[in-house]
Amino acid sequence: MANLARIIFGTIIGLFSMLYLTGCGGGETPDDMVELRGLVTFREKVSLPATARLEIELRDVTEADAAAEILGRTVVENTGQIPIGYVITFNATKFEQGHIYAVNAAIMDGSRMLFTTDEVYPADLENLTGLLEIVLIKVN
Repeated sequence: MANLARIIFGTIIGLFSMLYLTGCGGGETPDDMVELRGLVTFREKVSLPATARLEIELRDVTEADAAAEILGRTVVENTGQIPIGYVITFNATKFEQGHIYAVNAAIMDGSRMLFTTDEVYPADLENLTGLLEIVLIKVN
């Protein structure tokens, strides 16, 4: 009976591992995943609290009157001080020629927003060389 339990347990773990590695059945492969890299900064001469975190998203903003689809999202915990580096990993097969993509970001401390984007930061997904620099504004 113990051997049967081990076999069943091993099979379940193997199935969950396969689903996780394949994107939960979504068909994503490591070759489909690409990275958008950049830096976040702000102009104010202030220190961030030790508990600050950066939340940053890559969105399809093609349709102005529709909810923007999120292609990738990253949270950087315990950011330290600026500049803050980030990497957004996303599935390149979701990229559509002719669509408009943008990155927005916020620095949070708990549920309180400290800094945010106030303009559109376009992301050129056809040319992912270099760093996308985002300048945030202080939230009052």
